[in-house]
Amino acid sequence: DNITVIVINNATYGMTGGQEAPTTLPGQITATTPYGADKQYIKGPEMITSVNQSAYLARGTVANFEQLKTFIEKALKHQLANRGFSLVEILSRCPIGWKTNTRETWRFLEEMTKYFKIGEIQK
Repeated sequence: DNITVIVINNATYGMTGGQEAPTTLPGQITATTPYGADKQYIKGPEMITSVNQSAYLARGTVANFEQLKTFIEKALKHQLANRGFSLVEILSRCPIGWKTNTRETWRFLEEMTKYFKIGEIQK
């Protein structure tokens, strides 16, 4: 179907208290993993490539608004051109859930990019 999905990834369930999420990083401390997460995290856009070869998939970060805006525009154009599904994952901050100050928050967001590659996801 021609639909665009925009997903916010802050590596926690931030709206409910900062619990472990499927995107929680290995070793990350959350409300439900006080000694650090010990599981593998998932990469949603990469999972989609195995079932939908025509999808437009990208991952950006709130730290680079211009690039993020480009990804969202491309996703919407993909949808409007009737080329099918598109998804943009946005790496975002959660200072309350992460229990970080301003500097640490941006540092953690940068750390996330080591696990979640920024850019258009290749099939």
